[in-house]
Amino acid sequence: MVHVNKKKNKTRLRRVPLSLEDLSNLSQPRPSTSAATPPSFCTPNPYSILTPNEGEADSDANNDSNQSKTAKPPPIYINNLTNYASFCATLSSILGPNSFECKSRINNIMLLTKTIDGYRAAIRYLSTQDMEYHTYQIKSEKAFRVVLRHLHHTIDTSLIKEELEQLGYKVRSVTNVRHPVTKTALPLFFVDLEPSDKNKEIFTLRSLVYSRITVEEPHKTIEIIQCKRCQQYGHSRTYCNHQPRCVRCGQLHPSSACQKPREDPPTCALCQGNHPANYKGCITHKELQRLRKRNFMNKNPGYQHTPAPSVTQANFPPLQSSHQQSSTQQPQANSTSSHHHPNLPTFATVAGSPAPQPAFTPFSSPSSPISTDLTTLLSSFISDFKNLITPLISLLTSLVSNLIPKLTQ
Repeated sequence: MVHVNKKKNKTRLRRVPLSLEDLSNLSQPRPSTSAATPPSFCTPNPYSILTPNEGEADSDANNDSNQSKTAKPPPIYINNLTNYASFCATLSSILGPNSFECKSRINNIMLLTKTIDGYRAAIRYLSTQDMEYHTYQIKSEKAFRVVLRHLHHTIDTSLIKEELEQLGYKVRSVTNVRHPVTKTALPLFFVDLEPSDKNKEIFTLRSLVYSRITVEEPHKTIEIIQCKRCQQYGHSRTYCNHQPRCVRCGQLHPSSACQKPREDPPTCALCQGNHPANYKGCITHKELQRLRKRNFMNKNPGYQHTPAPSVTQANFPPLQSSHQQSSTQQPQANSTSSHHHPNLPTFATVAGSPAPQPAFTPFSSPSSPISTDLTTLLSSFISDFKNLITPLISLLTSLVSNLIPKLTQ
């Protein structure tokens, strides 16, 4: 074996005797130099410190990103559970040990599964046992919703879906938006796309179906959702397995099967009031909406909510009946006519009876005559004008008298 010593730019070769181990090592095949050569790495800053084990750091980052993409399954809320120990033992035999956790609450039990497959297996078991529960949609299966503006409402939704699919988007549904009060079709469309990395590119779309459009995200709403199956708040009927309750009478049957006459007053299934269960003025809805709004404002401090103006006596006075309006407008017309013609006698004066006093209305004319007000205004204006013009005339006179001798010289 040969060792190379470099000292003062001079190379000296020194022979070293080889041992038996060195000889055995030489007999083994040497690894290729290409495999032993470390990978090159280029950096814009040659003086920067590299992270040790750069490959391990990259693999850890990729693992973290993959874990963040796999979202946890949603919770399942179970009502009317009678035997907790038996339920957990049965569920453990189906899902496996240490595959779920439960959290007891006042009105229900929250079931938390650790995998998506375990979540689906738990849903199948609860449905076969006809147990009351509600849950939510899996985040990975949630549609990517956008809003298409400036599209005519008569455009067929299938045509919009076809053009979007030609652009490479997987469309789940297209829905025309209607006004919440008048139910008039609006030039807005909700488009639900299948989960994909390409979906964010749709915000750059500017033309569709011969129309110049704008693609936006849906506005955030603080309105709490209500289930149309059990009439409870906080979930939807798609993921609800509670007993159905009628929105009109509050009984344990679907709303479509209600036989209560329309003339009879409704009964709320939540507060037992004389209104439907979806009434926004319900005490239960108001309280839940207040709590939801407070939580929403705490999470979104920059959100500005403009409340509707309150209806008061000042900004929205009560309407008068036609009889009251005619009775109040007639004296007002008589009073204005007397002001326009103060010298003309009224019919009551000619008849020899005293004239009736006009009723007071908020739109009655002022008590002083208009002519008196005009005279006062004109006199004050003339006096002010005299006070202003007199010093100006004297100033101009003095200036002219001083300029004339200078011009004649």
